[in-house]
Amino acid sequence: PSEHVMTFYRAWLDTAGMYNSATLEGCDDGQRVRIAGLCVVHQAPPTAKGFHFLCLDDEYGMANIIVSPGLVVRDGRHMHRGRVLLVEGVVQREAEVINVIAQRVAPLAVG
Repeated sequence: PSEHVMTFYRAWLDTAGMYNSATLEGCDDGQRVRIAGLCVVHQAPPTAKGFHFLCLDDEYGMANIIVSPGLVVRDGRHMHRGRVLLVEGVVQREAEVINVIAQRVAPLAVG
């Protein structure tokens, strides 16, 4: 209870070259990244034309993830079943806001 769940994965994630919410800050617009975290928010507003918005939480903060309608069809089952997710995508920087445009969403499988 005193540790964030992602601390138990961190050594493996770092070895695998994954980013976290803190290191995402140093990424360039358009940079490809892999990031993992506990999915604490999943929104699919009816006005978003099929886009889904995830918020992944790790021991350093939050990361915003945008999932396109086509990817929702392909990988959506993971967004609904998985709590700890791995996202591969591209960084999008707009002013002070950083998003990851997802290209793949999967449950985190350590090993």
